[in-house]
Parts: sequence; C-alpha cells; structure tokens
Amino acid sequence: MKGFKREHGGNRLEVAWAHGHSLDQLIDFSANINPFGPPPSVFESIRENLSEVAHYPDHESRGLKEALAEYLSVKPSSIILGNGSVELIYLLTNYFRPRVALIAAPTFCEYELAIKAVGGEVIHIQLEKKDGFTIPTDEILEVLPRVQMVFLCNPNNPTGNLFAKEDLLQILERADELKVVLILDEAYMDFVEERERFSLIREVEKRENIFVLGSLTKFFALAGLRVGYAVANSRFVGELNFIKNPWNINCFAQVAGVSALRDIEFMKRSRIKIRENGRHLFTALSGINGLKPYPSQANFILVEIKHWAWNSKKLQNELARRRLLIRDCESFRGLNNRFIRLAIRTREENEKLIDALKEILSS
Repeated sequence: MKGFKREHGGNRLEVAWAHGHSLDQLIDFSANINPFGPPPSVFESIRENLSEVAHYPDHESRGLKEALAEYLSVKPSSIILGNGSVELIYLLTNYFRPRVALIAAPTFCEYELAIKAVGGEVIHIQLEKKDGFTIPTDEILEVLPRVQMVFLCNPNNPTGNLFAKEDLLQILERADELKVVLILDEAYMDFVEERERFSLIREVEKRENIFVLGSLTKFFALAGLRVGYAVANSRFVGELNFIKNPWNINCFAQVAGVSALRDIEFMKRSRIKIRENGRHLFTALSGINGLKPYPSQANFILVEIKHWAWNSKKLQNELARRRLLIRDCESFRGLNNRFIRLAIRTREENEKLIDALKEILSS
C-alpha cells in the first residue's frame, strides 16, 4: 500500500542475517512475548500428539473453544478462533466492509491495512503524548456518526496505557445507537491485574455491535502456533464461522492452547514476575539521561529518546550490533523517530539492555 509501511517486531532472522549473529545469541525486546513461556505443559502436549500430524485437525476446535470459554467465563458459542487475531481483523473488515472507519493512533498497523484492503477510508484520532495517550472520548463521540466501524486497542499498543472502562462504555453505548461496529483488541489484557475491571468481554451477549479480540500469542508465548480469538454475540459467530477459512487452527495449536489455558500456576507466576520486572525496568530507564519511559499496564514500555545525538533507527542498529533487538516506533502513525518500544523480559536480560543503553547514551 503506497505510503504505508508494514512493520512488526520479532524479526530475529532478518537481524541475525544482517549482523552475522546466530539466533540463540539474540535477546528480543522487539516482540511483546512472555519471556517465561510457553508453559512446560505445552511441549508435553505437543509431544503426546505428534502422530496427529497425519490427520486433519478438528475443524471446530471444540476442545480449545471449551478451554477458552472456561478461561474467559463466556459461552463456547460466543467464540470464533483465528490463525492469530490478525486473521480475525481481516475477516471482520471483509464481512462488514465499512466505507469509513475510525482508528485511535498510534496503534497496531493492521487495523488500517485491513480497512484499506476492503476499499475503506480511515479517520485517525490522535492519542496525545501530552495527555499520556489517554483516549479522547469527546472527540471520538463527535466523529462516530461519520463512520461504520471503530478499532480500539486496550491496553494500547505501543503506548501500553489502559483506557478507562467508563470511557469505553460511553463510546460503545453511542456506537450501538448509531449501529457502528466496535472492534476492541484486548490482546494484552492477560497481563493486566484485575482484568475484569477493564475488559468489555461481558458486553458481547448484551449487544450485537462489539467484537472483543484476544490472543494466546502474547501472554502464553504461542506466537509460532498462531492462535487468536474473538468473543462476540452468538448470532454473528455462527455467520463468521461459515465464511472463515476451514482448518485454520492446526492440531498442535489446538492441544497447546488447551494445555496453556489450564496451567494456572504458570499464569500466576508470569503476572507476578512481569509486574516486578516491569517496575524495575521502568525505574532503570527513568534514571538514564536521554530517555523518557511512559507508564505501561502491558508487558512492554514505550520510550521517548530525548538525547540529541540519537534517533530510533540509529539506536536500534547499535543495539542490534550488540545482539539486542528493540522496536523502532517511527512506523507507528502519530509517533516519529524519537520513540522505541521495549518488551519486558527477565531481570537478567533487562539488565543487559539497561547496561547497553547507559553505555551508548553516555558515550
């Protein structure tokens, strides 16, 4: 798409080839994946089901839907599964085919790409740095009558902040009145303490205009297996299941997902450690001259580069030379080459990044 650059984190192979590193030498802060996963039970379940590679997977993914329904406290009939949540973003835009959509920026680039893939126009509402990237509710409400679809991400990527539930409910209520579809991406909600206070997943059976996206990629570290989901009103789920690609969740993704969702101890340990490591990383970044980290409720931190001699690309390249991968945020609409995003990893890995940043920015 002319004038739009598709970029994501996790380009380990590309960096390894460019800098002559082996993959096992790299520490990836560019992809927002739980560094403590996948749960050990995932590998065991895959080994036990290796013979299933010779058979078609369950096209309904019944076991995985039931495990997800229990985890989310929703009905299995309210869930549709995707080969990653990106497949569902494109499925929903293709199903509704909005002429105009509203997107709050900066955010995940695939929302805009999916809208434009079906010939739609995008209206961008800017999340302002000076306001801590909070959601401009009044501005969104003013624009709602002009659109057919809204994309919001909560916690938002790449800013990491949570939008207030009261603001989202106000937007949802007005969108419902106008018959506007709200797609709320909660891919990082698994990292949030007391997620029930912030999630809108309980709204899906009350209304027909909201779709809540989620993923097993981030918190459960199943990025290579590609498992995403949407929770929605059962009427729409039946229609979407009819038009989605068949067999889109492979046999290993299904059994791995079930194992991960039942590993309660893994979930508890991960949330505790990521919160601890996130606080430590934020404090350390705040103490480095030339950097300004922004508070985050997710497993990553947006950082503004204040040092006059460095920009995001230059810093990304220097860190890659040292086998540390970060996300250059220049490609995010609404940001520029003064922003980077850092995933929260283990304490030891975070320390290596902190030491490298101190050395680079003080030289």
